[in-house]
Amino acid sequence: MSDTKQIYIDKLQAQMKEWAAQADVLAAKADQAKADAKLEALARIEELKAAGSTMQAKLAEIQAAGEDSWDELKAGADKAWDTLKIAFTAKV
Repeated sequence: MSDTKQIYIDKLQAQMKEWAAQADVLAAKADQAKADAKLEALARIEELKAAGSTMQAKLAEIQAAGEDSWDELKAGADKAWDTLKIAFTAKV
């Protein structure tokens, strides 16, 4: 094999190794992005669950309340509902 050919092959092999290393870096970045996105999604889900739990508690209060006191609870439930809607809209 001629020296020129061997130099060319060596050059191509070196370039391929460099590209493979760059591909590994990109793959690691993609995996990290996926992990970050997953963590963000889990955090959003927890926020939604918390808002849903608050709404569920307000609903239970209204269900247990007498006719004369449920109107007072309605304002709190409306606020909890608005918070849940905003949280859901912002997170989805």
